[in-house]
Amino acid sequence: MASTWGGEVLTPETGSGQFLIGDNPAVTIRTEGSTTTYGMAFGDAHTLVLLIGPRHLLALGPPKVMGTVPRALVDRLNTVQVHAAER
Repeated sequence: MASTWGGEVLTPETGSGQFLIGDNPAVTIRTEGSTTTYGMAFGDAHTLVLLIGPRHLLALGPPKVMGTVPRALVDRLNTVQVHAAER
C-alpha cells in the first residue's frame, strides 16, 4: 500500500511557528472534517508523519507534495504530537 503513496516534504509558512517533536518517531494520522485522530493502523490512516526538525516534516500520503503549511495545520500537528506523547 505504501508504494502507491507519495513522499511529502512540508515546512511551516513564514511566521507560522515550528513543529514540535514528540516521543514518537512517526505517527499515523487520519483527518475527517475538523477531527484529527492518530495512532491507528497504517491501512486506516490518511498519512504517516515523521517530524525531523522544527521546520521540516516528512510524510507519506496520496499526493506527492513539497511545500509550506499554514499555522492552523502546524498547530493541529503539534496537538497530535502532544497527545501521542501523553498516551
